[in-house]
Amino acid sequence: MAENVSVMDPLYQSYCLPLDGVLQHKYVLRGKSLGMAALPLQWVRGQHFGKTCDPSLFEHSCGLARLALGICAKNQIQTLDFVVAAFLRGIGQTAFAYLGEQRLMGYNAGERAAQLVMEDSLAALVRKAGANPVAVAAIMRGREPYGPLLMGESSIETLDSALRFAMRYGIVQTHVYRTLEIAKAFKRTPRGWVVEAAVLPQLERYKFVMQHNWQVACGTRFLGRAALLRRALDAYQAQTGALVKLLSGTDLAAAENLRRTPVAAAYIKMLDEDAPLYHVGDVPAPGVNPSALRKRVAAQVHLPEDCILAEGPCHARAGALTLTLSNGQQFHAAPVVPAVLRVYATLKPRVNPEPRAWL
Repeated sequence: MAENVSVMDPLYQSYCLPLDGVLQHKYVLRGKSLGMAALPLQWVRGQHFGKTCDPSLFEHSCGLARLALGICAKNQIQTLDFVVAAFLRGIGQTAFAYLGEQRLMGYNAGERAAQLVMEDSLAALVRKAGANPVAVAAIMRGREPYGPLLMGESSIETLDSALRFAMRYGIVQTHVYRTLEIAKAFKRTPRGWVVEAAVLPQLERYKFVMQHNWQVACGTRFLGRAALLRRALDAYQAQTGALVKLLSGTDLAAAENLRRTPVAAAYIKMLDEDAPLYHVGDVPAPGVNPSALRKRVAAQVHLPEDCILAEGPCHARAGALTLTLSNGQQFHAAPVVPAVLRVYATLKPRVNPEPRAWL
């Protein structure tokens, strides 16, 4: 059995995880240099990105393992399969999270994590920790009874990520809801997982935080920075064809490689220097071809096409949570996401745009 390792966490303070060897594996250590969100915090705040990712995927993974331990203790679950699956579920993440994953058509971070768990070096450490790597991989793929707690709209993942994101990005200043208290309210029953109704006030606070997170993520500034990074990734792939290799590294390494690639460097420089972007309008997203849209906008505002960016909210179901309460009621929270593409120009438009003409 692996020894307990003490972890310091901004959300849960100090706790121990029985994952000593697993914590030292290269796939896990990589998570210390991966951000939990798609955009490094420095770029969101208008600073050069070159030191650290904040908050890190590793920190989030430790938090998920802590929540899983709470659920196991509450339900007298002896196996560590669920705890290890919760801790390792993020090892398949690419650099720049969903922005990177969306550039790799058909990529599934959860499936990739399940594959990596079965590699000999990591599987041996999982066994040493007292877990079964086959069972861990199955949970990552959604197998009952623990899979739904990590996948889909009953996932504890969003409970941790929403508060961690909000506190680190300055959206809230305190622990608005008690994540661990909610996790310990999960009960396994013959009809599936239910949550004690007593934590409903905490769940309502979660909904409040989640909605505020999405207001930031759908804001013109956040999406503008995302559009720059997306364009840099597309330009890099067009020139080198090596996007898979780039995204298999860390955020820091990927950013540095983009800086060294001429076609991508201009966009990263704008992120590093917090260069102004001009939000020239929004258009309904369904059925819009972004490439054709950029051409139409460029012609109207009299700018080169490569000066026009378009970005829409991604992962519109991220943060959605549907739980059955012990009193039979359903709790549901889902982000309110505008179904639009926000259109930006990297240079000031020479004429006032008329968005209706772009459709």
